[in-house]
Amino acid sequence: MPRLQPIVVALLLTVLTAPPSGGESSGTEAEIVAFFEAYAAHAVALDWEGLLALYADDARFHWMESGHLAYADKASVVEHIHTLAPMIERLAFDVSEPRVLVLSEEHAHASLRFRETVTLVSGESIDLEGAITALLVRTAEGWRLLSGHTSISPPPPPSDAEA
Repeated sequence: MPRLQPIVVALLLTVLTAPPSGGESSGTEAEIVAFFEAYAAHAVALDWEGLLALYADDARFHWMESGHLAYADKASVVEHIHTLAPMIERLAFDVSEPRVLVLSEEHAHASLRFRETVTLVSGESIDLEGAITALLVRTAEGWRLLSGHTSISPPPPPSDAEA
């Protein structure tokens, strides 16, 4: 029985600290979903400055990719985007399966799936799909990405017909 006590305490804390259902929480969830839809729209439009504006100007910012620190600060993201932008001719980017957890009035956690096709000016096309998990912070400008992780799904195994 003593082993159940931490679980009961954790469940109780979850219930007591959870935002109320409906109302503000639902509105915030809709705002976060709209945020990622806007992110996708900026990407598809090749609106790099609009896309970069969605990252928090915050010293705590960092981003992981496939289990490794990819960007220790927003300046690293800006440099990376500005390096890649001239190589990209077209971008298709879709998000799906959003799951939002409102943590407070200022913070939310989101996870979602994405599919992306990058067409380079060289004519090469790269198809990616994977998952994003992110911590968002509400600023005077709206919701912004504070930290997160992107992972690319491995390609499916070859079918028996292909083997």
